[in-house]
Amino acid sequence: MDVPLFLAAMLMLGAAGCGGQALVPVAGQVVFEEDGEPVRTGRIEFRGEAPNARAVGVLDPEGRFQLRTDEGKAGCPPGEYDIVIVQLVSVEHQSLESHDHGRSLPRKYADYYTSGLRASVPEAGVEDLVLRVSSSAK
Repeated sequence: MDVPLFLAAMLMLGAAGCGGQALVPVAGQVVFEEDGEPVRTGRIEFRGEAPNARAVGVLDPEGRFQLRTDEGKAGCPPGEYDIVIVQLVSVEHQSLESHDHGRSLPRKYADYYTSGLRASVPEAGVEDLVLRVSSSAK
C-alpha cells in the first residue's frame, strides 16, 4: 500500500469523528404539550441505530438543549434516534418556596422502551427541534 495514501485515509477517518461519521449540530427545546411550558430541568439523551451514535444535552430553564458526544464534541451523526429525558431533582436541603425545578416529567420519559420519543437528524443538522411531552403520560 502507498504510505501517503494510507496516511491520507487515516487523517480523513480521524477528522470525521464518532465512529467515522461526521457530526452535525443538534439543538432544540422540550415543552409540555398541554400548555407549551418548557421542561426546565433534566438531561436529554439521543441513542442512535448506528454504532456509537449517542449524544447528550442538559435542559436549561427555557427547556433548550444542545447535544454533545460523550467525548464533548458538539453535535451527533445524522440518523434516527430514540430519546430519553431524565430528571434527578435533589431538594432535600431546600425550603418548599425555593424549589425552582418546574414540573416533573412522568417516569416513562426516562426509559428508551417507554418514552416514545424519536427524532430524525438530517445531514444538515437541526437547530430548532421541538419535543413535546405530556405531564399526564402513563
